[in-house]
Amino acid sequence: MPSSSTSSSLSSRIRLFHCREKLVKVTSWTAQNPGRRFYGCVNYWTGNGCNYFEWADEVICERGKEVIREQMEKIASLSVELAKSKSKEKAASVKAEKLKMKLNVVSVCLALSWVLIGLYILIIVAIVVSSNKGGKIVPELA
Repeated sequence: MPSSSTSSSLSSRIRLFHCREKLVKVTSWTAQNPGRRFYGCVNYWTGNGCNYFEWADEVICERGKEVIREQMEKIASLSVELAKSKSKEKAASVKAEKLKMKLNVVSVCLALSWVLIGLYILIIVAIVVSSNKGGKIVPELA
């Protein structure tokens, strides 16, 4: 076994010598090879490299491929559900901020109404006092 890995790495060096770039390890997500890793020239996708390609993993059995596809579909479904939940949370947060602003406005209005009521009472008292010309307010007995 060591000799095959040695020859493989020697073979890789020879193939990479032409473009002088490193190998990169990439994971395939195609239907035929979901989750299967491979080595390729760093320039493999640009067409400027040496086009080196070698599988790092063994072939996946059909049941394994099916399980991986099912899990990927489940992850995609959960991702959509998560995005919807985050959207709802953001909408609720915006609504809460608007309600806080309305509460602040109502609080200010309430405080102003109490100030106005207090001023109204003071004005009434001042009018009553000035109409008695500084005298005491005594209720009339019948």
